[in-house]
Amino acid sequence: MERCGLIINGKFVEMRNVSGDEGEFLMDPVEVLNAVREGTVEAVVHTHDGAPLPSNRDIIGMRIWRVPWVISSHGLVRAFSLVDGLSVLELDVKSLLPQEVYDLIVKLSQ
Repeated sequence: MERCGLIINGKFVEMRNVSGDEGEFLMDPVEVLNAVREGTVEAVVHTHDGAPLPSNRDIIGMRIWRVPWVISSHGLVRAFSLVDGLSVLELDVKSLLPQEVYDLIVKLSQ
């Protein structure tokens, strides 16, 4: 099961994955609402079983959540953003995330 969460005010907040599908994530909407009330959403975070690259479904989500998407898989962490609603741009994950947040995200997918 994929793990997921949000970066809110520089901190990682893990969310319960309520998806019934092993290969996708759907954050618990009540948890998301509560987290959003606490501050600014700076990134969406989730794990993949395969390569840490955005799936087609992720790209759809990027059109909705217009923040960076951080994907972790087998200890590798990468970040992406959607440009002009079409092109996926890889971001420098080390400059995007504080070290302690990066370290937590690495552990999600190990």
